[in-house]
Amino acid sequence: MLIDGVRVESGSLGAAQLLQLMRDQIGHIEVVNGNVSALYGSSAIGGVVQIFTKEREPHPPRFYVETEYGSYHTQRQAVDVNGALDKEGRTTFSFDVSREKTDGFSSLDPAKALNANPNANGYLNESIAATVRHTFGDKWDAGVRFLQSNGIDSYDDAYGLPIDLNESHNRLRSMSAFANGKLTDFWTTHVTVAQGQDRANPKQNSVYTSLFDSENRQYLWQNDFRLSDDHKIVTGYEHFDQTLDSDQLAAPDRHVNSVYADYTGRFGQSDVQANVRHDQYSDFSGANSYYLGYAFNFDAHWRASASYAGRRSARRVSTTSTIRSSAIRRSSRSAAIRSRPRCNTHRRRWAWRA
Repeated sequence: MLIDGVRVESGSLGAAQLLQLMRDQIGHIEVVNGNVSALYGSSAIGGVVQIFTKEREPHPPRFYVETEYGSYHTQRQAVDVNGALDKEGRTTFSFDVSREKTDGFSSLDPAKALNANPNANGYLNESIAATVRHTFGDKWDAGVRFLQSNGIDSYDDAYGLPIDLNESHNRLRSMSAFANGKLTDFWTTHVTVAQGQDRANPKQNSVYTSLFDSENRQYLWQNDFRLSDDHKIVTGYEHFDQTLDSDQLAAPDRHVNSVYADYTGRFGQSDVQANVRHDQYSDFSGANSYYLGYAFNFDAHWRASASYAGRRSARRVSTTSTIRSSAIRRSSRSAAIRSRPRCNTHRRRWAWRA
């Protein structure tokens, strides 16, 4: 899973805490299905979910305040300010703070789970997101992004004691600095330095019982070459560092150096895509990933495609062959974001904009 291109998955579970993301900070979500290891590395063997925070337009600063209240003392507050810092609109910014809380009810039925605490299991989330971008002339832009979400999730344990109080203190963080430049009419370059964190710290009866703290660091340099309107080549280099601090698991730090090349082209009604990637891991040997896809567009509504993807290393080989109707280009489809299910049945909302 990526947030603004930053990997935030856990080094222990390989998944990220979607629960911690508040809908106030999310602009849109893109999902790529299938084996896309040749594009994003070995973690993308089943697909990629990329979440983009909100991008603002160069308009005068605007303010947004929203509050909600519902049953079980469910409440939410959000404040957002965004716009341009100068008259020309070259420097844009966005700053968003939100809080969500609910008292909830017992997550386990005490009549069925006799050892579960019958108390209510609530949830609290406090998050902040900020973006600043500056445009230098017509060919360069640079900026920074930051998102952090802290949550406390109360839960029951069917195998504990009826008096146990269980909580999980979680944090999800993504921050990056980026620069994009148009070197020539057909050559565009992108540089990104980023860090992501996924932290889970369960607590029982006010005592922390375990720790899982994953930190990812990325250094990315990508170059796009537009040969024509129908043909494009992308090359890049990525360095990835991952550390896991845990009192339950022992894992060495991982360092990965990757190079990749992508080609997409259109020939009449036919689309072609080819990708190749090499990943060199510090904890085992390197691996090569590849992807080849073809699609034929019958008309605006019908499309047939076939693709072949594989990954080969000194220790293991994995290949997949699929025939599906989704697009084979690196573009992806949008998906709706749903907030964490809540126990409230009635909610009132007040909002003020300026």
